[in-house]
Amino acid sequence: MRNLGQTMERHGYQATFIKVDWYGKFALLYAIMDERHIQICDHVWVRVGSWCEQLEPGSVITFTAVPIKYVKKNQHTTKQLEVDVTLSDIENIRKVGEIELHKVGEHEPHVEI
Repeated sequence: MRNLGQTMERHGYQATFIKVDWYGKFALLYAIMDERHIQICDHVWVRVGSWCEQLEPGSVITFTAVPIKYVKKNQHTTKQLEVDVTLSDIENIRKVGEIELHKVGEHEPHVEI
């Protein structure tokens, strides 16, 4: 399985929009697939922008984006900081479907396909 960020070039992706965080800064995308529809990542948090203004939770979208690396900050532990990958410069958004989301507990959605 190719990992998200294996190449730091613009690629096409498909994912399911889950939610925007409580602070309105980041959006959660689930089941990230590459151009060949092979899942390359279970989820990714991306900066909110105009690209997600019209999306509803459960919207399945295709788009292009550039993977970028960042240092993951963990305020709840003293362990060493980790490098992670997010998607930037999201463009060419197209809604291609919808799935129904069901909440499990109070904060985490469960996806049924």
